[in-house]
Amino acid sequence: MGIEFENKKLAYIPSFSEKVRPYQAELELFYNAGNNVTMHYATLFGVQQIENNEERIEAIRNRLNDENFISWVENNQEFNDNYGGLFDSAKREYINFFKSTRVIAHGHEDRFVFNVLYEKVIFHNIEIQVPWANLKRARHLYR
Repeated sequence: MGIEFENKKLAYIPSFSEKVRPYQAELELFYNAGNNVTMHYATLFGVQQIENNEERIEAIRNRLNDENFISWVENNQEFNDNYGGLFDSAKREYINFFKSTRVIAHGHEDRFVFNVLYEKVIFHNIEIQVPWANLKRARHLYR
């Protein structure tokens, strides 16, 4: 959608949902492609964790409401294709997260749908593999 807040883009990064990381100059994103293959698919720059502050979250939510964000999610074919038969329940959960007033949460607690602002993203060629297969080891890179 290209929605920005304070001239930065919004994202949700799982590793930023519990620990406070005020700023990360560069953040590499990975996924497990199966068969002991881990892919480095993107790098974010200028990553700033959104403060766990109700007023700040409300300001972002208001900006998203101005752009009809929830309507966009509800009508997004990629979101629908991704969840298939679970689309309605996934949408309900997403809307609950959108209503949440916290960024930092533990376990399965509701948390706001975005937790970081970033300046720039570079998507990498899907062929880029990293020399390890266990994503749990990657967390040590950002401690």
